[in-house]
Amino acid sequence: MATVAPVKDTTITGGTRVVVTFTGMANGDTITPLYLGHAAGAVLAIQFTANAGGTTTAQVSIDKTNWATLKDVTGTDVSVASGGTGYFECSTAAPWLRFLPATGVTASTAKVSMIEASD
Repeated sequence: MATVAPVKDTTITGGTRVVVTFTGMANGDTITPLYLGHAAGAVLAIQFTANAGGTTTAQVSIDKTNWATLKDVTGTDVSVASGGTGYFECSTAAPWLRFLPATGVTASTAKVSMIEASD
C-alpha cells in the first residue's frame, strides 16, 4: 500500500489561503495527516471526489492518535460515498486533519482550502 501525503498547490499565490490536495487515496494506504496550525478554528473548504468502492471520511485529531469524524457547519459527517462528489465547509479546533478511505476505495481525492499553517 502507498503513503499519500498532502501536496500544496503552488500556483496559488498571495494572501494566506492555501489549497492542499490528497490524491489517489485507497483503502489500506497510509494517509499523512495535514497539520492545520493556525488554520485550526478557521473555516476549511473541502472538496471530495470518491472513486467507486466505498466511502472516504475526513477525520480530525488533537494528538494524531485518537481520531473523530469531522462535521460540517450543519453537523453532517464530512464524507463522500462511492462514485460521489461533495463540497463541505467546516471549522475545527483540532490541529490535525486526515482522510480515511473505507474498504473497497481505490482512488479518492480531497482538496482542502485553508489558512496557511504556521507556528
